[in-house]
Amino acid sequence: MARIGIYTATENELGSIGRAAQRLEGVELVVRSESDLEDEADVEEFVEELRDAAAAVFWLHGAEDSMPGYDYATGALEEAGVPLIVKATGDAFAVEDTTVSAPHRDLVYDYLEKGGTINTANLCRFLAAEYEGRDVEYDEPSELPTEGVYHPDHPGAEYEDLLATHDPDKPTVAVWFYESHWTHENTRYVDAQVRALEEQGANALPIFCNPATDTDEQEDAEWVTDNWLLDSDGQSIVDAVLSSFMFSLSMDERGRSADDEGSSAEDVFLDRLGVPVLQTVTTMRSRSRYESSDTGVMGFELALSVALPEFDGNVITHPISGKERTDDEAGIGSAPKHHFPIADRIDHATRLAVNWAELRHTPNEDKQVAVVLHNYPPSDDGIGTAFGLDSPESTVNLLEELDERGYDLGDEMPDSGQSLVEKLTAQLTLEDRWVAPEDVRDLSVDVVSPDTYEQWFADADERFQENIIEEWGEVPDRPFAIPGVEFGNVLVTVQPPRGFGMDPSKVYHDSNLQPPHDYYAFYGWLRNSFETDAVVHLGTHGSLEWLPGKTVGLNGESAPDQLIDDIPNVYPYIVNNPGEGTQAKRRSYAAIVDYLTPVMRNAGTYDELSELEELANQYREAGMEDARADDGEHLADLMREKVKQLDLAVELGITGTIDEKVDVRGPDEAGSTLAEGDVEGDEVDIDELVERIHEYLTDVKTTQIRLGLHTMSEPPADERLTEYLVALTRLENPGAPSLRESVAGALGVDYQTMLDSPGEYAEDLGMTYAEAADVVYETSVELIETLAEHDFDVPKSEREASPDDEVNVNLLIVDLETIGNGRAKSGAHNDLRKALAYICEEAQPRVQGAEDEIPRTADALSGEYVPPGGSGAPTRGGVDLLPT
Repeated sequence: MARIGIYTATENELGSIGRAAQRLEGVELVVRSESDLEDEADVEEFVEELRDAAAAVFWLHGAEDSMPGYDYATGALEEAGVPLIVKATGDAFAVEDTTVSAPHRDLVYDYLEKGGTINTANLCRFLAAEYEGRDVEYDEPSELPTEGVYHPDHPGAEYEDLLATHDPDKPTVAVWFYESHWTHENTRYVDAQVRALEEQGANALPIFCNPATDTDEQEDAEWVTDNWLLDSDGQSIVDAVLSSFMFSLSMDERGRSADDEGSSAEDVFLDRLGVPVLQTVTTMRSRSRYESSDTGVMGFELALSVALPEFDGNVITHPISGKERTDDEAGIGSAPKHHFPIADRIDHATRLAVNWAELRHTPNEDKQVAVVLHNYPPSDDGIGTAFGLDSPESTVNLLEELDERGYDLGDEMPDSGQSLVEKLTAQLTLEDRWVAPEDVRDLSVDVVSPDTYEQWFADADERFQENIIEEWGEVPDRPFAIPGVEFGNVLVTVQPPRGFGMDPSKVYHDSNLQPPHDYYAFYGWLRNSFETDAVVHLGTHGSLEWLPGKTVGLNGESAPDQLIDDIPNVYPYIVNNPGEGTQAKRRSYAAIVDYLTPVMRNAGTYDELSELEELANQYREAGMEDARADDGEHLADLMREKVKQLDLAVELGITGTIDEKVDVRGPDEAGSTLAEGDVEGDEVDIDELVERIHEYLTDVKTTQIRLGLHTMSEPPADERLTEYLVALTRLENPGAPSLRESVAGALGVDYQTMLDSPGEYAEDLGMTYAEAADVVYETSVELIETLAEHDFDVPKSEREASPDDEVNVNLLIVDLETIGNGRAKSGAHNDLRKALAYICEEAQPRVQGAEDEIPRTADALSGEYVPPGGSGAPTRGGVDLLPT
């Protein structure tokens, strides 16, 4: 029997080598991988088995150190006269250490590069024939497909053949996986997905490829999409995708251009595909290590399999397989680590995918949808509390959109957010007040009996059950009331509290407190009784994603997993909170639809602070006229008295007293009060005090505050739009200078001094820099008001203007006069032209894009793809994060 030795630095090839060994007759394989050669004894044992081999192949991954004992092994085989072929990535040593002819070496390389069971088997036959003289036939290296379809019940099926097995009345879910897993027969986890999808009544379309490639010799995920997933009319033939691809298929710059044109991958083909993509994780750890881990997915896997795919808009799920050593069934001396399915996670991911897919098949008039409003604190006046969002009005907008799309909304639609809240509070709510038992049923959408709940609870993961019972006791012998109002097939309800008899603020984000039975009864009722097709958690943010469990990549013990389970979850979330938004996305399997931040504007001053500012200004004026010296002293006294009256000693950093204790929000241990009594600070003269007053008031006036709440799909208009655009462009944005800095330069104001020393008096301006800052702000507002009057369609110059155009950007800038004797900064006018053009061409259209927030939410409920977008603060130089 001919003996062939094979060493591979990576374990990927071991699967196909083992399969090849089972097909060979009269050839014995002795195989090791890097993980098999742990010490010198292992190396010596391997080499000893190869001393009488017909030939040996060492396949390295990089330099010599990717094979333990490399020098010893190559020397021993040369001494024993064993023909050796060394393959490495582009290193000359491999050629030098190879002891066969160049043609034979190149042929072996070709077998190895083309890979797979068939090429490995023919490689071994070739070596046995050439170096052992065996009379065996072998084929030349054959090209294996780098992309193709696969099905465990239809081996070798072509694309059209596999499609012919599908039932056109069933939803179809594609399963994307790596070509290398198909080549090396590492497909147990794929087989499990196929079986689960088919058991749940869906067609499975497993497709392997390399998701991204820079060679013409193989096709990537975009080619697969264009050629196999879209029909001749550009319509998707699948309804959802389960993808285990790592990295991102887009990884473009954050955001999109205002006209929604771009060159990123999501623009090129994921948008065209137009279906939800659910991200699964094939973890490199064993199944037991995953289960025992608190974090779930961690380290490089968190980056490659979670964070980067989020750039594609994927719905993040969890690990579906663990990597474990297989048995050495071929007796070759080594066995690969393959991906073994995690049964309950396969079941969950496929159920979730099928339910997303079903949204594309269920007629809108038959869909059941639950809109869950947050209720923190759990009282009537806390219904619909979402950060920066008028969630009752947004809910009404969503209901109207669903009504237009053919959903059954019944006959009593609310006509305003106020009427919606009145309908909700007229029913049973979470208000901590007594409700007579006989009224509970009449005031509830439904009541879950103890027996029914006990059956639901018994179906939950046993570990989850134990956690709930340990926290809250056995299933209570009482009914569970479901709050809310039904509008036809659409339920508007409120999320249950996380606990009872506790401080809501302390338990809302508590990652250790298990949800009470009422919480599980609520989500159980949505699944089992209301039979919801999807849920919308409307606004930032609820408590579901903060419940106990793994950090990312939840398992069956994790509370959010057991609660949301396989319900498609659409989650409108504020754009400027990526930290908590990723928590919602990853821990409640959500498709995020971001919404605009509320309009921001300068805070300005109020009553007593305005009086203090006026006193400081009067003192400045008095100080410039010798005849008014007495007035100056009088004003100084008034100022010191006003500072004392307003308790501003701490803010101004001066010695003084505080007459009234002030509570400040924040953790007690951080020092959250300003106590009454003396304050240590600087003893300052009146001129220094005036400067500090100006600096303090400038900070107060220029602080960005909210001007009302945002309503989804209602971009700000009129004054609110003007204020928002001023706020969005006050700082530099990618592709545009700061409007505030440009205006300051055009008015002759030194921008940096205005920011750093607002209390300083500018002789050339005839005012303090704080007063100049007011002029800069007012001028900015006036410029944008002019643009708004012309619908932001203002030509850049007279040359581009038509006879009907009354204004152009050049004219606006030329008409600006510097303050006092100030001189415009060189280049400021050019910068201002760019800033105003940016407002017209980018900022305003991006803000207007918020009109899509409700339609995108409704699109998601139709099983459509929600394109990814950036996340962060638009008012901090982040206009490119829009549109929402």
